[in-house]
Amino acid sequence: MADIDTTLLAVVGGFWAATNIVFSTSKISNERRDIVITGRLDGVDISPSHRRLIIWSDWVPMTITNAVICVFFGIFLVVLPNIYSLTISGWGVFVCYLFAIIPFLGAFVFAIGGLGEYQTMVNAITISRPSAQIVTHSGSE
Repeated sequence: MADIDTTLLAVVGGFWAATNIVFSTSKISNERRDIVITGRLDGVDISPSHRRLIIWSDWVPMTITNAVICVFFGIFLVVLPNIYSLTISGWGVFVCYLFAIIPFLGAFVFAIGGLGEYQTMVNAITISRPSAQIVTHSGSE
């Protein structure tokens, strides 16, 4: 019985941790996407090159990281029954496999949704005004 309790605790704790990470990075990634699409950061227009920089240095790494975290956690849930030597008829195995569906679907959604978001951001940059201001912090406006 202790193995089942430990397994359940590991699954719930890991699921909470992975979900927290994914939601936090998703929020930041969505904020970066919105900046690129609108072309505005803190109420000031930003240049297309700055928007491309945000895509490649912020948005792409965060989106890929989200998908990878989902895949790794899904794999962890699939192999967890083998780590604890649970029997295939045990409910712990069923719970692990059932929970594994969620991160695998999440990785798929991040991959497919990411492609669509990337295309939307590139299109927004392409049709943007070329006269965006360059923000300097020299104190003059």
